[in-house]
Amino acid sequence: MDMKTFFKESTIPVANVKFKASKRFTDENGEPVEWELRPLTCDEMDAVMLKDKNKIIGKKGKIEADVDKSMNRQYEIAVKSIVSPNLRLVELQDSWGTTGEIQTLKAMLLPGEVQKMADYILEISGFDDDDLNATIETSKN
Repeated sequence: MDMKTFFKESTIPVANVKFKASKRFTDENGEPVEWELRPLTCDEMDAVMLKDKNKIIGKKGKIEADVDKSMNRQYEIAVKSIVSPNLRLVELQDSWGTTGEIQTLKAMLLPGEVQKMADYILEISGFDDDDLNATIETSKN
């Protein structure tokens, strides 16, 4: 086997994808508009999973509990992946009366819509259902 097969320049680039996040955002024909998403890298996924835990420190510096913030995980995954609409756009944030990408996403979509989007982002990022469940369980422990 030629080792050049594994070189970066030999790989097939991962393309962005389209996703209909909500039926409430429609084009001039009344069709749901597509949002553009990109797969997450390993480093981005690691950052989300590590950020997802809050350690509650008790007396003598002992960790008493980990608090899982799983819905926050979904928002973090989504904002890291969303290419369009540009959630950083000040005009978009002004329209929704929000500051920041996560607050704008929360204003724009319903929780179930964010969950579906986050699940799809994980899928395009290389997780299948079994991988996803294992990752979530690992991050909870």
